Amino acid sequence: MQYKVLFKRCLLAIVVMFVVTSLQAQREMKTINDNWEFRKSIDESWESVNLPHTFNIDAYQQRNYYQGKGFYRRTLVLPEIVAERRYYMKIDAASKAANIRVNGKEVGSHVGGYTACIVDITEYIRKENLIEITVDNGRKDITPISADFTFWGGIYRDVWLISTPKQHFNMSNMGSDGIFISTPVVNEKRGVLKVKCEVTNDSHESSILEVRSAIYSPQGKLLQTIKQKQKLKSGETYIFENTSGAIESPDLWSPETPSLYLVKTTLVDPKSGKLLDEKNHKVGFRWFTFDGSKGFFLNGKNMKINGVCDHHDLGCLGAAIHKDAIIRKLSLLKEMGCNAIRCSHNPPAPELLDLCDKMGFIVMDEAFDMWRRKKTK
Repeated sequence: MQYKVLFKRCLLAIVVMFVVTSLQAQREMKTINDNWEFRKSIDESWESVNLPHTFNIDAYQQRNYYQGKGFYRRTLVLPEIVAERRYYMKIDAASKAANIRVNGKEVGSHVGGYTACIVDITEYIRKENLIEITVDNGRKDITPISADFTFWGGIYRDVWLISTPKQHFNMSNMGSDGIFISTPVVNEKRGVLKVKCEVTNDSHESSILEVRSAIYSPQGKLLQTIKQKQKLKSGETYIFENTSGAIESPDLWSPETPSLYLVKTTLVDPKSGKLLDEKNHKVGFRWFTFDGSKGFFLNGKNMKINGVCDHHDLGCLGAAIHKDAIIRKLSLLKEMGCNAIRCSHNPPAPELLDLCDKMGFIVMDEAFDMWRRKKTK
């Protein structure tokens, strides 16, 4: 009886150790939106806020709304710091510029209020941390400089703490996750996916790594898995490029039938089989053409675009992103017969793009707006 109890305890310890080891081997990503303090440069006292947050709601009451610096800070306590892991902070958007400090040290900055940035905080982080982010929506050297819409200020999209093993998908490519998916072949008979992955080896030794992309149908069926193996030197970032076989008679994406395939991309140590990193993406098969006399065609069929220009603010929330508010807005637009959105005039929140894919909206995702040169016919 004692041997059975001892065996069960040993087995439980092994299982717990395996689970902990497995978790530490993979990417960990969570928002750190709660328990922040905020003040404007003209204020003396701090107020408690949660992110996402807009600091100039006064724009609804007056033309001369607040434009200037805003200061955010919070204490971040971590259960442990694992020496064999990398630590990053991602800001989905802060307007117009952001300066980031960890424990009194400047760790990075970002210019541009509508795009994400990722900073490596591995060398600065400890168990108890002071995170400070200064934003400024009043700078005249960063676009937009003048416009007929509000320059919202604040950290108005999510902030993330990300931890990875030393071998991981690239974290230094313009705030992206280092994975880019395209459809080089798509028609009614067949579709082909191309998966481009940037992988970084931050260990002190060379490593043989394998990228696997599993493709699932909109119904959840595994269709195929594409793989590539490569040896990476210490400090090297390598681009893996995998192309799928033909997917016969693909379910085509359209506003009426927004069918989405799942691409689950993993980074694996092929010797041990250990999972190092993983990211999931949804992708639709569709093609389109514009004709000056006949109009717009989606999947070979003439289609009327019933669209709206959509700024990224959300009523009384200002620019602070809230998924339920976006769902409400898109649902109302859908009821109106809308099938397309022009993001006026800058890159929107990733939540909006994901929901447009899912709910069936064609999107014109603008990088910036241009006023000095007239638009062509």
